Amino acid sequence: MAPLVTEAIVLHAFDYLETSRILRLLTREAGVQSVLARGARRSRKRFGSAMDLFAQGVAEIHVRPNRELQTLGALDVTRARSELGEDVGRFTAASMISEIVLRFPYEEAAADIFDTVEECLDRIAVAPPEGTLETGLGGAWRIIADLGFTPALDVCANWRLSRGGKSRAPSRRARRDTHLGRGR
Repeated sequence: MAPLVTEAIVLHAFDYLETSRILRLLTREAGVQSVLARGARRSRKRFGSAMDLFAQGVAEIHVRPNRELQTLGALDVTRARSELGEDVGRFTAASMISEIVLRFPYEEAAADIFDTVEECLDRIAVAPPEGTLETGLGGAWRIIADLGFTPALDVCANWRLSRGGKSRAPSRRARRDTHLGRGR
């Protein structure tokens, strides 16, 4: 079977045995894929900076039907995004984006989500340190919307209008002390 050649972003990476690494990639043509990079820990020549989190490039994936773990033939990096690792706020925001995508795995073409994640990571990379929280949260909401989980604010607004625009104070039982997590 011919290898799948597609754009990919490294969302998660961990060591496997003595010489290999397992990567979770977001790909444009195949969604989220788990791949085994054989020999990636032994030599930096073969994969180089492709094993770094949030790196983006063209991946060659050898896909075998009915397997959850595919084989990575190559990953030619086009964007390393090393600036995401230079600031803890940027790294946290980028990790949040990565975790959201990994929580909703899918194996079909995901060009729209790929584009959104790519743009979010690029925006976080250039955001000033004091703006990474807002940039990360904005990106997270865009991804959640792309996944089909957009809040229905118009329904809530219509319900309130149908009650004459009055809102009801929460019951005593519903009030919570956010710091302690128990009722008042």
